[in-house]
Amino acid sequence: MHESDNIDSSRLALISIDGLLLVIPQHEIETLEPVEDINRENMAEMSVGWITVEMSNLPVFNLDESFNLTLKTGNRRIVAVLKNDSGSFALMADELQIVEAAQFDFDSLPKVISTEFSPVLQVALFDEQLICASNAKTIHQKLVAGTPRDQAA
Repeated sequence: MHESDNIDSSRLALISIDGLLLVIPQHEIETLEPVEDINRENMAEMSVGWITVEMSNLPVFNLDESFNLTLKTGNRRIVAVLKNDSGSFALMADELQIVEAAQFDFDSLPKVISTEFSPVLQVALFDEQLICASNAKTIHQKLVAGTPRDQAA
């Protein structure tokens, strides 16, 4: 992990996806949209549909608790539009809340569990739950590289 991969933000978006708790810098959240706004016609490869934000159609991706793409939307209620240097994309979530970064004590991933394909940059324990830290750029890189997809809807 490079020093630039550390989470450097005073406020974080805590995103809940199944049992996964993921934090990214709040400033990387462009907007939140309801899942009902997802258009499921002419879906982009590996997406569950697309959403229109400021006259742009953005792919919507859905991850499971292992960071694999899936079509099973379960309890997803929110579409978080994330922005990075490569543009914007959308990620489905069960819940999202803004939290103060100071409440977390992040650690780098041990080399034994760190892989170049994982979007997890750091971890922290909070209320006896594992919090995974990432950012929009790293998540987008994983999505572009492709991950296995659960074909069941």
